Amino acid sequence: MTSVYVGLIGVIVLLAFMLLLRLPIAVSMGLVGFLGFSYLVSFKAALGMASSEIFTTFSDYYLGAVIMFILMGYLSYHTGLSNDIYDALRVLIGHVRGGIAIATIGASAVFGAICGSTIATTASMGTLSLPEMDKLKYHPGLSSAAVAAGGILGTMIPPSIPAIAYGIYTETSIKAVFLGLIAPGIILAIALSLTVVILTIRDPNIAPRGAKTTFREKIQVLYSSGIVEVAILMVAVLGGLFAGIFTPTESGAIGAFCVLVISIARRKFNNKVFVTSLFETGKTSAMVFIILAGANIFGTFSSVSRLPATITAGVSDMGIHPIFIILLVFLVQIIFGFFMDGIAVLMLTLPICFPIITGLGYDPVWLGPLLVLIAGLGMITPPVGICLFIVHDIYKGKVGYPIIFKGIAPFVFSILITLFILTVYPSITTFLPNLLR
Repeated sequence: MTSVYVGLIGVIVLLAFMLLLRLPIAVSMGLVGFLGFSYLVSFKAALGMASSEIFTTFSDYYLGAVIMFILMGYLSYHTGLSNDIYDALRVLIGHVRGGIAIATIGASAVFGAICGSTIATTASMGTLSLPEMDKLKYHPGLSSAAVAAGGILGTMIPPSIPAIAYGIYTETSIKAVFLGLIAPGIILAIALSLTVVILTIRDPNIAPRGAKTTFREKIQVLYSSGIVEVAILMVAVLGGLFAGIFTPTESGAIGAFCVLVISIARRKFNNKVFVTSLFETGKTSAMVFIILAGANIFGTFSSVSRLPATITAGVSDMGIHPIFIILLVFLVQIIFGFFMDGIAVLMLTLPICFPIITGLGYDPVWLGPLLVLIAGLGMITPPVGICLFIVHDIYKGKVGYPIIFKGIAPFVFSILITLFILTVYPSITTFLPNLLR
């Protein structure tokens, strides 16, 4: 049996482990990678490879960035910085039709700049905005969709935990990937907001207008809320990183420290908040670390089997335009997203798709933000869209899944259009990284 066939069998066994036996993705990738490498090389070599990959992964300096940005996000969430962001935008645009939904999307984008997590963004914005929209008698399908879709902006605006994981695994500059996320993140926020506008034009009854506020009230909320502190935090964290003053790990540490100082100054910090944030940071970080280790083991096996190289050569010989291969890879990832967590899909497909796509001549900095977007899409597509479950839990069962699933459909369509535009016009993503390299 040739090594390529072994690699193909490995992929099939990997899917069987996850989808049929329900093994965790990290265990599945690590086990298949270890067994496949043992078959192709030797059991002794596989032991050395696995131990080396685990040690290398866990000792990677940039994993510190994962810990720090996750900590920054949880501290921001538990100390109420998200409340200030949402309140400011609600007062500014809540009086227009659909304004609360648009404010939720905008607040999700801003909160994403200090969070980096889709789940935390969805939970935070859902807790704040769903009761408000329910009180104004928004259609629950629109309300839930605005919160869930807006949650994707938690990872589409840097800092982004999936983007850091992508950079670590592919050895791509995390700073460059962050820069590449900015334009797609802004475009996605605009696309989601336009979706709300279009839906409210078609049926004005689904989103009544909120209460009007005076110009003085708008200025007052900007002054009294924590939006100024958030802006300073964003400049300190991302500005320092992009200017080359900080490494990603240092940037995350400074961000976490600044959130800590802001929360103490605003008297929103206590022992419970700190302990809870540390516990959730440790749990989430451990999950990312283990998945990365499993992906590295499986990636080494995949490389030895020469499956990605063979696929790339076959595509080149067939004369198929690379864009169709890209779209096919994205389609497979989207389908996986129906059944798996976003970061799990990202790390599952990277060992195979990354060598294929880069082998066709595409820029890894361009690819990263698109894969992060697809990972986010998997968080809002049924039947295993975790953001939809979060929204359902916030509603405490008062709104059924059929309404939530139906409501998210137009937003999924706008995300797919955004993905297609970014695929066809790669310069949108690579402009800033190329400019500041």
